[in-house]
Amino acid sequence: INIARGRDTGVPSLNAARRQFHAATSDSQLAPYISWADFAGNLKHAESLVNFIAAYGTHPAVAGEATLAGKRAAATLLVLGGPGEPVDRLDFLNSTGAWASGPDGVTITGLDDVDFWIGGLAERIMPFGGMLGSTFNFVFETQLEALQNGDRFYYLHRTPGLNFLTELENNSFAKLIAANTDAQHLPALVFLAAGLTLEVDQAHQFNEGLGNADPDGDVIRDNPATPCDDTNYLQYTGDEHVVLGGTDGDDTLIASIGDDTIWGDQGNDRIEGGFGNDTVEAGPGDDIITDIGGDDVIKGDDGNDVIHAGNGLNLILGGHGNDFIVTGEDASETFAGPGNDFILGARLDAFPSGNEGDDWIERGTADGAAGDNFDPLGFDEIAGNDVFLGDGGFDENLGEGGDDIVVGSEGPDKHKLASGFDWVTFKDDRFGVRADMYKDANIDTPLPASLAAIDNRFAQVEGLSGSAFNDILRGDDADSLTLPLAGMQGSVLTNIALISGLQEFLGAGVTSFGAGNILLGGAGSDIIEGRGGDDLIDGDRWLNVRISVRANADGSGPEIRSVDRMADLVDDMLSGAINPGQLVIVREILTAGGPDVDTAVFSDVRANYDITTVDGVTTVTHVVGPDGNEGTDGTDRLTNIERLQFADQTVVLVDGLNAEPVGQVAILDETNAPESDPAVGQLLRASIAGVTDADNPGGGAVTGPVTYTWQYEPIPGTGAFRDISLGLAPRAAATAVGPTFTVTPDLEGSALRVKAHYQDANGVLETVFSAPTDPVAAGAPAPGTQPLLTDEQPGVTSPGIHFLGSDLQFILEQIIIAERHAAGEDLLDLLPNARMALGLRTVDGSLNNLIPGQTDFGAADTTFPRMLNPVFRPAQTVTVVIPGVGPVQVATSYGQTSGTVQDSDPRLISNLIVDQTGSNPAAVAAATAEGGVLVSGLRTDGTPFEVFFIPNAAPDEGLSAPFNAWMTFFGQFFDHGLDLVNKGQSGTIFMPLLPDDPLFDAGPDGIPGNDDDGPNFMILDRATNLPGPDGILGTADDIHEHINQTTPFVDQNQTYTSHPSHQVFLRAYAFNAGGEPVDTG
Repeated sequence: INIARGRDTGVPSLNAARRQFHAATSDSQLAPYISWADFAGNLKHAESLVNFIAAYGTHPAVAGEATLAGKRAAATLLVLGGPGEPVDRLDFLNSTGAWASGPDGVTITGLDDVDFWIGGLAERIMPFGGMLGSTFNFVFETQLEALQNGDRFYYLHRTPGLNFLTELENNSFAKLIAANTDAQHLPALVFLAAGLTLEVDQAHQFNEGLGNADPDGDVIRDNPATPCDDTNYLQYTGDEHVVLGGTDGDDTLIASIGDDTIWGDQGNDRIEGGFGNDTVEAGPGDDIITDIGGDDVIKGDDGNDVIHAGNGLNLILGGHGNDFIVTGEDASETFAGPGNDFILGARLDAFPSGNEGDDWIERGTADGAAGDNFDPLGFDEIAGNDVFLGDGGFDENLGEGGDDIVVGSEGPDKHKLASGFDWVTFKDDRFGVRADMYKDANIDTPLPASLAAIDNRFAQVEGLSGSAFNDILRGDDADSLTLPLAGMQGSVLTNIALISGLQEFLGAGVTSFGAGNILLGGAGSDIIEGRGGDDLIDGDRWLNVRISVRANADGSGPEIRSVDRMADLVDDMLSGAINPGQLVIVREILTAGGPDVDTAVFSDVRANYDITTVDGVTTVTHVVGPDGNEGTDGTDRLTNIERLQFADQTVVLVDGLNAEPVGQVAILDETNAPESDPAVGQLLRASIAGVTDADNPGGGAVTGPVTYTWQYEPIPGTGAFRDISLGLAPRAAATAVGPTFTVTPDLEGSALRVKAHYQDANGVLETVFSAPTDPVAAGAPAPGTQPLLTDEQPGVTSPGIHFLGSDLQFILEQIIIAERHAAGEDLLDLLPNARMALGLRTVDGSLNNLIPGQTDFGAADTTFPRMLNPVFRPAQTVTVVIPGVGPVQVATSYGQTSGTVQDSDPRLISNLIVDQTGSNPAAVAAATAEGGVLVSGLRTDGTPFEVFFIPNAAPDEGLSAPFNAWMTFFGQFFDHGLDLVNKGQSGTIFMPLLPDDPLFDAGPDGIPGNDDDGPNFMILDRATNLPGPDGILGTADDIHEHINQTTPFVDQNQTYTSHPSHQVFLRAYAFNAGGEPVDTG
């Protein structure tokens, strides 16, 4: 029947289908069979070849027979040979000689006539491929993957961020069968029979030929470590793949070298998996689970379990309870499950998840680690107060909800801590740190070239604590307006009792803090800068986290031990001396002792601040900024701070502790002569030879290491200087650090100076400056470059690929071009336009499009003019709760360059684009290709205009539903037209969805407006800001930064988002006759 159905519906033959599959995948196991002999080697039963040749063979010996018996006899003689065999028998079987296949590979022996269904059934089952042959296995996998990928309601697509995902990982077919039948202690691979099933309770044991008896010599039931006979001990020493079953008591189960399944059932069990790829179902109870090696699946289930997964690629699921998990040194994936869990990972681990509860995640964070359930939409609905500890390499910590703490390690780490008031503490650092919260973890940068450049990056981190040495700590601009909206759940500090000593630091009666950063210096002489917001700064306090071992298994009772790392507890946990329930995470604010000189830094000159000191607490208020507006540094509260550093002077709060340096840093030219009037392109040098420090021996000369930072004056004449950023993204780029600096073109007209840090003989970090230079003068024009090619070069007509020397030269120079362009040079001046042989791409994007009249479309540095000046209408007011003040109504507008915008009536992304003018090459190209309509007229001032209305009807090469043409045609290459920009921290735009929107979630009842509606709004992150013409970040003339991450030489892309669902939001749609939204493509 299936053969007839296949023929009726046009299903290709077996070989024709394999030819298509192989062409699509290049998979060698799907290559079409080239002969009957080739087919025979891939059959389940070799004798089937006779039947296939009898049914499909085209040899005259077969075709000439009129009966089935005659055809089988002729086919048997062709396959096996014998007296009377045809002389061309071997040619027929091997498709050689007169029976050779045609140029297209199609056989003429009848093999290509074998029907898909019967041929696929006859194929040999693939090793490790289940129950199907290669052809049917490919069809089965492809069909199910297509069904899954095409179903937007498919359950796996909807579980990320939910506990349900962990429960799915924790389930198995064997557990489903056991839960719905009387069958228990099944093999984990339930369709494969186990060699033996052994039970602690032999009354439940049965094996064919043995009954409930054990095999001779392979089973030990008496624990050699106990003095009496045991009834709860089972060890298998043979080489079978076995199932070991426990009881509801406290059992000891030890497997051997096979791929075993171990069921602990209830009780506090001790389980060892041995070698092999084992599955451990520990069951409820406080179990201790170990495994020597193999790729294991270990499930702790309910209870406070201790798990050491050993070597191998392991999947570890802690289950409910407070678990202590050691992954081993190979790559493992861990789902700790609900409870306050402790995970000790390895560098090769794949993304451990703490899940619900307050978890401790130590090591294993190089691939990222989630404190909760890793919600890809970032809703942060699980408020786990998690602790992360790296291991010195690259670590990426994803805190999600709750007040999380990261212990910083030595490496280029990323801290993305999301909702909650989150901290990074460097309590374990061995040298002193330079931590700048303004460096955004959401902006990717290349790894540092050396250890000296190792850098931490931060996103939604509110608190910073230094090391026991001299640190430089710098906050960000978070304030009372941004913190309530930082992360999906906000980042205002409310859980004060979580950290011991925090209430004392904040003050009695304080119930929340959300006005700025908390910056703690710890021991050593620290330099601390709060930046924007109302910050709390303390020079001596520091944040500590540790593991406290309590007397009782529920975490109560007195402390009997304290450690900083899980590694110190592993032996006692595996021996059972300590139960995981005894472990409690302690978070505490401590105060360092010993003399030091801590310095608080402010960005402006001293005259622009008010300073008051009452009962040892100094308050510094930035009254007015260098631009005459309200100061951006806010009002900072300082404790245990001995010195204030302003842009123009130092104010000592505690006398007698330190001798202030005398003298200034010198700025020199290339010949080491003093330089006060630099020019663009000039090499400058810095020297601290003119500075003396009475705390240093030998006349006070500075002899130790010195860090020089080059600065510029954004607003001339104000005296307020800023560090120079080396790159287009200040929150990503490094600053200009070093004893030399080449003046870049963007600094023309600004005064320069040098800031120097050094440590004096008493261990105090000192800061000294040079005198400001005159404004930077314009440099000499850069010499012109010779073109790579003077004319178009013809290709060479011959087989193969040909390269010219200029081609290779171009490839080598791309690196230099990218570096110099990133440094601010005009791309069009770096290399001339040249059309390369064989269509090699040009540097600036011109001549890449071969359509006549559109050769400049997509070229770099091409200005797309705006038809009209933008008009930003007001949005809505947002209610913000300010601690100590209460709810405040704050107006929002798209005219803001940063901050939150709430808009319940956003402009619809319509089906037409009207923002393209006649002089815009993108508009011309799009209109020509899509039949756009040109509209012309006069503006109100009498000037003419031309506008192209471009319909949204062209899909992007069939990859998805249509996007609007603006998105599709913006970019150097068409397939890069939908690049995403980096997320910034300039605020968010909340855009509620209307009930008629395709993305509106009406909840289970499908009725909009009821209580079960989903979160019906889109959240778009606003791009990072750059200083505008005034050179100051945070003023009204700021501009948004756009970084095209994939197209090399084309800047700016207009998608303000970082998630595919937002791309869907930008798709155009219209309403049909029934008033329902439909796709316009």
